[in-house]
Amino acid sequence: MKNRSQREKLLDAVLNDESYAEFRAQLYGRGLSEVRGRRRRAARTQVLALAACLALLLVLVFVFAPTTRSPAKRAPIEIVRSIALSEQQLIRTTPQPIERIFTSPSNLAIDGVRSPLEVIRSGASSSRVPFVPDHELLDLFAGQSVALISTPSAKLLMFLDPADDDAFWGARQN
Repeated sequence: MKNRSQREKLLDAVLNDESYAEFRAQLYGRGLSEVRGRRRRAARTQVLALAACLALLLVLVFVFAPTTRSPAKRAPIEIVRSIALSEQQLIRTTPQPIERIFTSPSNLAIDGVRSPLEVIRSGASSSRVPFVPDHELLDLFAGQSVALISTPSAKLLMFLDPADDDAFWGARQN
């Protein structure tokens, strides 16, 4: 292809082989549709991004905006009035140390009946409690099975029937 005529012949052959005008028209049409497609995709992407931003903005407004709720109806408040108590109606108490001792049923057996022994000592209040002789104390529990136990430091009244014990002391919560 050193001479010009061979180049021209080759160029003429290429151009005449396929119609050059038709080739250019197809090339122009494809290029134009490609450019239009890119523009459409870019415009679609912008519209979708704008829609996503608006949706996000609405969500943020609803989540973080203060709500205006109507206050709930409150139940009417009942007003209670009271008067001061007179001196005769007042009850005054003073704390007193009380020591209560429990033993397990396996430690004590009276006439074959195992029952817990309960000792209550109150040093400050013992002087104000009237003295009750043994026979009067046993008379108070006539009809119930009780035992009066003497120890070196005190006398103890014990119920032999657990039902009597519960009736007198109430149900214990150990």
